[in-house]
Amino acid sequence: MVTYFKDFEEGLLDNEQTLHDKPRDINSNQVADALEEFVNNYYWSKDLTGHESLQKIENAVVELAVQGQHSSNGVLMTDSGYFLTASHCVDMGRDRELFSANKETGYSSRSPFRIHLNDGSSYAVEHLCWADPSEDVAIVKANMPGSGNPFRYSFINPGDLDLLKDAPASHLSRWDGKLHTRRARINNNQEYRITMVRNDGSTFQIKNYFTLDHVKGCPGDSGGLIVSPHGRLMGLLSGGSLEGSGLMLGVKVEWALGLVRKYAQHLRSNA
Repeated sequence: MVTYFKDFEEGLLDNEQTLHDKPRDINSNQVADALEEFVNNYYWSKDLTGHESLQKIENAVVELAVQGQHSSNGVLMTDSGYFLTASHCVDMGRDRELFSANKETGYSSRSPFRIHLNDGSSYAVEHLCWADPSEDVAIVKANMPGSGNPFRYSFINPGDLDLLKDAPASHLSRWDGKLHTRRARINNNQEYRITMVRNDGSTFQIKNYFTLDHVKGCPGDSGGLIVSPHGRLMGLLSGGSLEGSGLMLGVKVEWALGLVRKYAQHLRSNA
């Protein structure tokens, strides 16, 4: 029924990815259903008003902390703890130790990484499900006691995002439990070639991005959400100060959704 993300899903096969086993003690088909329903919100959430969608998105921004210190951000997809973030937030530097206990499954019995929610609750991060470093997107699972229901937001039409220039937007992040909103502007300057550096020193380029300016970012903003004035989720913040330009980099939300659908298919095929 959903065909829009077909091209993105096929493109995923050509990118460097890290796929871990499924989290322990889950019903693979049930999780796949929930994740696919989350992706299908692209079609089914048109009836949400901008205010309703923005409120839902704000409530779903999670703060990632390592050993009690703020690290980055993400957004919940289900009430059972599946969330999206930037890949480098959970796969570089000290954060890499999170998954070092068992590299085959991604589990760490001594995980120092936790997510903090809008209601003050906190849960350990237990599993790196799928990471696509080449586009800086990761699917992660926290140990939340929810029933597995997907959250519902409005997403921007990809074609609209490509056409935006000098359009207002907001960057959402959570620091020390508090939601922070910074105003930004969609720049969409495609003149910059975005080069990322792997842990081994080799480099690769990110293609599915958009650029923002008029926002002062800082380390720890990564994984935050870029939202349109109409409450539609546009993407995840990846980085900033591109080649000294002052531009911030956002990963397009449709690429992240394509990754989620691909992971759901993986769960079904390995149920």
